[in-house]
This record gives sequence, C-alpha cells and structure tokens, in this order.
Amino acid sequence: KEHFDSNDYKGGIQNWAFDQTREGILYIANNEGLLEFDGREWNKYKVPFSTRLRALKVDRQDRIFVGGQGQIGYFTKTKNDLVFTSLLEYLPKDKQDIAETWKILAVHDKIYFNTESELFVFENDTLRALNLPGYMRFAFNVKNRLFAQFYGIGLYEIVNNEFIKIK
Repeated sequence: KEHFDSNDYKGGIQNWAFDQTREGILYIANNEGLLEFDGREWNKYKVPFSTRLRALKVDRQDRIFVGGQGQIGYFTKTKNDLVFTSLLEYLPKDKQDIAETWKILAVHDKIYFNTESELFVFENDTLRALNLPGYMRFAFNVKNRLFAQFYGIGLYEIVNNEFIKIK
C-alpha cells in the first residue's frame, strides 16, 4: 500500500473518476488532464480544448473515454503513447458547447456521457444526443440498466434510448 500526492503524479489536487484496463493500467480523470499509472510510473496526458477532466470510463476495447469542461472523446493506446480522438464533431453545432461532463457510463456496448444538460450516447462509432423528458440531474448504471433522474418529474429507465417513467 502506497500513498501518492499531486507532486508524485504531477497533476492537480482533485481526482474525479478512476478506471483501469484489462491489463491493470489505472487511469484517472484529474483537474489537469488524464493520469496514467502502470504500478511504477505516472504519465499525464492533456485533453485538447478541455480545462479539466471530471469523468472517465474504459470500454471493452480498452478505449479510455474522457469528459470534462469543453470536451468529450477517447484515448487509444498506440505502441508508445495514447492518442486522443474528440467526439465533438459528431454533434450538431448547438450541442458542442459542453460546460461539464459529470459521468461516463458503459451499458452493454454503449457509452453514455452525462453532461450538465444533455445525455449523449456513443454507439457504432456514432455520437448523438438523446431527447430528454426534462432537465436531467444524473444518470446511473445499476446492474447494466440505465436510469436517469430529472428535476421535478422523477426517475426514468432508459431502454433502447427511450425514457420509461418509473412509478
């Protein structure tokens, strides 16, 4: 057991989300970018046009999905590095201004980005915004079922990208 502080990993003092690949490499959404820890060494990766990362999820293909202020996308591992792919270009211009991404959820083969006012779904290499029934607070993955809470109207389950109200 070992303790690491921001001087060790050369990042910001706030870490928001953690996940790891099948190989056991740890990734962390940090105020200053994506942190990578292989058990010995720390690496930091900047995310273009993002001031801080708040959300992270590694999918079945070991893509590292990240979201923060101003950006959503994913990193893929090359032989020597990580390469970032932005997903903003998949969205209409009026949906590209992302103030915050609070969570990234993997449900089956879909990746959901819970931003401050939208729920985006990435499937089959396409990103799109779901039509929300109200102002969403948060989305949750419970045993591979996706739920969303909306201010003033309650809890919904998302089935086939449709919102079903929970009574």
